[in-house]
Amino acid sequence: MVPLVDSPQRKVGLDLRRGFVIIAGFLFLLACESCTHKGDSPPTLDTLVPDELWQAANHGRIPLREDGFFAFPSRAEWVFVDVGAYKLKESRPSLRKSPKNAVLAVEPMRETWDLWPDNRRLVGVPVAVSLEPGTIEFNVNAKDVTSSVLDTAEGGRLSSDTIEVRRVPSVRLEDLLRRIPPHLDIFFLKTDTQGLDLAVLMSAGNELRRVRRVSAEIVFDPSYEGRGPGEMSTEEEFDAYMRGKGFVRIPSKADEFLRSNKLYLDAVYERIEEPEAKARQQSSR
Repeated sequence: MVPLVDSPQRKVGLDLRRGFVIIAGFLFLLACESCTHKGDSPPTLDTLVPDELWQAANHGRIPLREDGFFAFPSRAEWVFVDVGAYKLKESRPSLRKSPKNAVLAVEPMRETWDLWPDNRRLVGVPVAVSLEPGTIEFNVNAKDVTSSVLDTAEGGRLSSDTIEVRRVPSVRLEDLLRRIPPHLDIFFLKTDTQGLDLAVLMSAGNELRRVRRVSAEIVFDPSYEGRGPGEMSTEEEFDAYMRGKGFVRIPSKADEFLRSNKLYLDAVYERIEEPEAKARQQSSR
């Protein structure tokens, strides 16, 4: 038999067809990857929190605007973000101090919501905050002030029996901070999440640069399980992370006593600003 020899024209046609097949396959893979990303997009506040929860935490109101931003009154200028708000011990005085001050109160424990004032400058967010958005187990303890996403460890001075485990919505802090209208100044961020505070700050991502001052609870007492990312963290880890984000630690006279007591302390950090910007901010308040 005489072997079949392709003509130059036939070879060109085959090469073109192979090229079209390769290109079509590549485009198909890109389309599949795009569909996967869309399906895998992380859940957000809009999809995780039903209207009933919003209303329960806000005296019947839903405090989200149609554009996704929090619905603070027009006269508000400054926002205190209170993560682990509980009974608003730290942030309530800010509401009283000035009609220009607003509070974003983040608290998953529904027993506290009815204790909050009916004030439109107070926006209640009924969620936990963690590195991974979705839903998360929240441990309600006999001493409710010690309730936490972290499991209680035996033998700690702050330890308290868990009486109920609830599944609650959980978001990253950056999802909350970016919903504060950009014209508002986030002058203070407080975290008190019973051992999870560094993970909460890490979940703020680049949105942390909007915050002027941070107070974070560092727990020394081994009252909760785990050490590391997403769990309890050391004072050195807090300081190193906040330095990397452009914050400096503000020392307190009480720090040494609280550190020696080996329970917890509230570490305060201030964002480093250019002198001109700092002067403008101080003159505007």
